[in-house]
Amino acid sequence: MLALAGCGSSAKPPSTFTLADNGRVVTLATGDQAVIKLQTLNWGFQPIVGKAVKAVGDQQLVRVKKGCTAPEGCGYVALTVKAVAHGRSTITASRGLCGEDFRCPPDQRNYTIGVVVR
Repeated sequence: MLALAGCGSSAKPPSTFTLADNGRVVTLATGDQAVIKLQTLNWGFQPIVGKAVKAVGDQQLVRVKKGCTAPEGCGYVALTVKAVAHGRSTITASRGLCGEDFRCPPDQRNYTIGVVVR
C-alpha cells in the first residue's frame, strides 16, 4: 500500500484589501500575506511605516485592457506584503489624478490601512 503525505498546500491564500478598506485596521498572523489592490493605475505606494509587515517585491501595475492609455479603468496597482513580526504597520498610497486630467478631490487622494500582526 502506498500512502502520500503532505500533498497539496496548506498555505493560507493572501487576504485582499481594496479601496473599500481605506482607513481600516486589519489583523494578520505572523507569516500571513496580504495584497492591497487599488483600482486605477495612478496610485503610488509609500514606504511602509512600522516593522510588522514588509513588502514582497515592488508594487505591480496590472493592466487589464490591452491598448488602454488612460490610468482610469485600465487596471490596478497592487502591493503584496508579508506579516513578519508582532506589532503594527501602516501602509499608505496616494494619487493626484482621478482620471486622465482631473485632479482628485482631497478625500480621494490618499489610502491608508493599518495592519496589526499577532
